[in-house]
Amino acid sequence: MSFALILATLFTAKVPVLAPLQAAGGWETRTIGTGGETFVSTDGKGTVYISSHIPSQIFTSRDSGASFGAPVSFPDSLGDVTHLPLPDGRVIVTYLDRKLNGLIAQTSKDYGKTFKKGNAPFNRPLDREWLAYDAKRKQTALIYSDGYIGGPKSKGVFVAMSADHGITWKETARVDNEAAGSYAIDPHIASLSDGTLVGFWNTSVDYDKVNSFRTARSLDGGKTFIGHKTLQVIDPASGDTQERWMLGGMASFGKSEVSAFFVRYESMALESGPLNTMRVCVRTSKDGGQTFGPARNVTPPGELTSAAASFLGGRLDATEPFRQVMAWGAYDPMGTLHLIWFDNRYGQARVGDKALSRWQLRHAALRPGEKDAVSEPVGKPFAAARPALDFICCAADRNFVYVTWTENPNSASGYDFTGTFMYARKKLAR
Repeated sequence: MSFALILATLFTAKVPVLAPLQAAGGWETRTIGTGGETFVSTDGKGTVYISSHIPSQIFTSRDSGASFGAPVSFPDSLGDVTHLPLPDGRVIVTYLDRKLNGLIAQTSKDYGKTFKKGNAPFNRPLDREWLAYDAKRKQTALIYSDGYIGGPKSKGVFVAMSADHGITWKETARVDNEAAGSYAIDPHIASLSDGTLVGFWNTSVDYDKVNSFRTARSLDGGKTFIGHKTLQVIDPASGDTQERWMLGGMASFGKSEVSAFFVRYESMALESGPLNTMRVCVRTSKDGGQTFGPARNVTPPGELTSAAASFLGGRLDATEPFRQVMAWGAYDPMGTLHLIWFDNRYGQARVGDKALSRWQLRHAALRPGEKDAVSEPVGKPFAAARPALDFICCAADRNFVYVTWTENPNSASGYDFTGTFMYARKKLAR
């Protein structure tokens, strides 16, 4: 992440204006306003939170995402606004603080109307913070990297714990065990109902391209992490594996199931010849992150072949691969894993003198026992060099799946940190 690029656009963001919900294909969509690196969470009881940076803000819905109140803004925030609803009706928000060059946590007791700032022991260059709740010990975990691509080299991925709803924090452990010369970046964390915490991170040797996705777990409330293992090796020669394409993460269900989602390159055999493709993959553990099943493509072969053929039919630049990028996942209470990503199956469009891929958000629901699932579109295609950095998000409860993303139509930049803030929800079939 380049903070200089964020700062260049920090004070140019527009004030959000909520547009009406529009229904298409079962999805209700809404333009929220301006924002990047959007995030969504739900307490499972009808409260939904959505946030963004540039501007850094959080909106609350008390009617399962049908409507949202006025946003609460965080003027001291540099970016990476994420949040975690707690079982008692509170919500913790974390973000990068511009003055500290570190992290801040704020907690609300009134569903996001007002916030109280926690202590700030994280006043060093940290990045990519995510939250998880340890229900067994009634404490909150915060994972982050000490350093980031585009800034100071990473000293590792660490976790801090809070027993008072995010007001005070104690850094308890280093999560990764990378050897010298291998840098741990872009972490994520999942929690299981038995108190197990499962960490996830990328590695980079040249501090630009991703070389692998790795994981470890904690059985003692974040005091130590064990069972370090590699989930996927990434060959930088297979395609553009620069960090901005490669962010992955984890989702968990119940006391033992956790899924890691990420992207990898694979060659696809078509009638016209081999095609390099970037695909969303999942590895699932049924024993709390101790072992994982084989990596599998989320999209079934028939859809992949059709999507790749569609991409080739509209491709203008013969070097551009078919890509599925920026994957994100969340379980609903019934055990279905919801996954979203952008892909460029609609080919490319000419914008000025540039051939830009036409991106569309996709959603797939992997029900218990399923290995893959046909995806469906969310929103409309738009042309851009790539979707806006750095992540999109989804969440689910018993009634709906919720999605947030950023669109940057006709942008030839590969480093858009903000754009049009989009939101959608779909009612789950019973």
